[in-house]
Amino acid sequence: MADDPVARHFFNGFIRLHILYHAAKEPIYGAEITEELVRHGYRLSQGTLYPTLHKLQELGYLNSRTEVIAGKQRRYYQATEAGRRVLADARIKLRELVGEIVEDEDDAFHALRRKRQPTKSPASARKGPKRKPEPFSLMARVRGTTEIVSPGTDSESSFMNLNPIGFALRHPITIMVGIAALIVGVGWP
Repeated sequence: MADDPVARHFFNGFIRLHILYHAAKEPIYGAEITEELVRHGYRLSQGTLYPTLHKLQELGYLNSRTEVIAGKQRRYYQATEAGRRVLADARIKLRELVGEIVEDEDDAFHALRRKRQPTKSPASARKGPKRKPEPFSLMARVRGTTEIVSPGTDSESSFMNLNPIGFALRHPITIMVGIAALIVGVGWP
């Protein structure tokens, strides 16, 4: 077993899945499942295996019965219906995990990420009543967009509301175009 506590936690989960898998196929006993787990590279003692078997039994995932084999008692463990359901659910999750981690198939994650990224939509695609352009909405036209930029909705217009002189110094072309539009009588776009 790994010395890292997180890896140990993962491996303990894998061991429980191995036990449920084999116990769902046929009754198993301690020495037999220990040998199977060693074959997969897990090193575990009887002090780890039997508490795991007992915990799975306590949770209702395994049943046990004792048989006498060659004069010795042997306890066999078999998956219950609840254990089979948990194993079936784990298989689904395991297939998804293998697809992502081993086969690098994470298209669903990337689709979810794209779905959650904000998209900018044109003003014409917005729902609801059309807003009347407010002062300095010309700023949006100068930037080459068709969105109406209202004070308080854009970082620059918020800055403009707080400091109009600072805005004029930062955007002299916007101010000049706005003044020219007023002089010509075109009005705000």
